Amino acid sequence: MQLHNIIAFLGNVIACFAAHFNADGHIRHSRAAGVPLPLLIILALLTVSPDFALAGRGDIDFERYSNYFYDRYYPNSESEFARIYDEAVRSFEKKDLRKALFYLNNVLKYDMFCREALNLYGVVLLIENKHSDAKEFFRRAVFGDRKYKNPYMNLGLLAIKTESWRDLEAVATDYLNVDAGDFDACLGLGMAAFHLFNYADSEASLDRAWALRDKCEREEFLDALREYRSRVKAKNRRLY
Repeated sequence: MQLHNIIAFLGNVIACFAAHFNADGHIRHSRAAGVPLPLLIILALLTVSPDFALAGRGDIDFERYSNYFYDRYYPNSESEFARIYDEAVRSFEKKDLRKALFYLNNVLKYDMFCREALNLYGVVLLIENKHSDAKEFFRRAVFGDRKYKNPYMNLGLLAIKTESWRDLEAVATDYLNVDAGDFDACLGLGMAAFHLFNYADSEASLDRAWALRDKCEREEFLDALREYRSRVKAKNRRLY
């Protein structure tokens, strides 16, 4: 286990243990009152399992290009950019990222606000582990069209990849303001809340995602939802 993972796990244990106390040092939950301190420590350890706390990225394969969200064809086939953009996609799917960026730069030279090109450009940068630059391109795509879902999804993948749970919370919340009944955003919000130790909020968001599961387009997301719901319900049973 790497040092940063050990530090993260210990931080999770401390945060979970602290959740049982108020700011004045008194036990927060009446059911925990009178419980010996060693048992409370054991409870904190039980509610933070290292295998899951440190494996927040789940089963997402970030090397698999098809796991990212982008338009495979330019929406307006009659546009002068359609051929160039489609060449960028073909290059991307052949894993020729340099050529993909060449075509995308040509699209953006004529239309710097092209949401499809900005989004795919961000995907390429994300694959190249240029996270800050990728985030900037996704944000530019969102700025161009608040209802365009692909960059939100990719920002979510970036947050999961880097285990930046506040960022995942923010992007999920932003898209729920666009579509309050979006499955993916509810799932993302529930995942973020779980890793931020807001287990009650996590369960509520994950239950909401479960009610919307018919809208899920990827089986692996349903698998993630089942796993997170199972774990958060177990956490809440232990805490309350």
